[in-house]
Amino acid sequence: MISGIINVDKISGFSSFWHDKFIKNLTGSAKVGHTGTLDPNATGLLTICLGKATRLINYLSGEKTYIAEAFWGVQTDTDDITGIPLFYSEKQVKQDVLEDVMKDFTGKIFQTPPIYSAIKINGKRLYDYARKNEKVAVNSREVNIYEIALLEHHKNRSRLKIHCSKGTYIRALIRDIGKQLGCYGTLLSLRRIASDHFDITDAFTISRIYDKLKNNDIKDVLMPMSEAVSFMRSMTVKKQQESDIKNGRLVSSGVLSGTVAILNNRGELIAIGRGTRNGIKPETVLI
Repeated sequence: MISGIINVDKISGFSSFWHDKFIKNLTGSAKVGHTGTLDPNATGLLTICLGKATRLINYLSGEKTYIAEAFWGVQTDTDDITGIPLFYSEKQVKQDVLEDVMKDFTGKIFQTPPIYSAIKINGKRLYDYARKNEKVAVNSREVNIYEIALLEHHKNRSRLKIHCSKGTYIRALIRDIGKQLGCYGTLLSLRRIASDHFDITDAFTISRIYDKLKNNDIKDVLMPMSEAVSFMRSMTVKKQQESDIKNGRLVSSGVLSGTVAILNNRGELIAIGRGTRNGIKPETVLI
């Protein structure tokens, strides 16, 4: 079974799940999943885990960085340019005013996810409620906006770089900034340039992945699990200790806390453990 990570440069117009299916069909992997969904019209870094690497998704679903283009003066039902316009404003947005408002959206904030989103409420996706025009209560949730940088601003269009916690909806952020500006806001385009410890420079286009896999060059695009968690502290165990890892037993170590990547003597990732006073406790076993 193929196990590892492929960083894809997602194409616009196709869902993140379409990309999962494409990789699954191309590799024949039984299990495929990604670490953070991008809207269909968004582009950029989509980290797809194959085989045993799907067990690493929670460890790789961290902070995100985006380049977003916003338009001030309209709000749609989807909070992006694909939706039906609901409200208009002819108010012009001045750069200094925008920069002041952006400061209010830096740090921990509460945001209400767009009604057209994949979040489940009572076992049903929000977009299913929206498409049937059914009312449903959507709770706000806390996210962290580490930084918003204004890259360009011209009249009522702005280009922003946003570094944020996982679970942040950039559509909702633009919508809420627009409301505070008093002129509404909608997302024109979105590109993810970083996700957790991965960068867009790590990503491959769909056509490049297709060519490599068809030529049996999967190693050129498949990142080993050990490399994917190289940001973690690590420890190497002896061959005779692997059975202890496999059975979830403690392994002696000087690490007292935190997450630890456990490698075999060939440098392959066999588990993720957590440090305790008594040793490393395997919590995600990959063998």
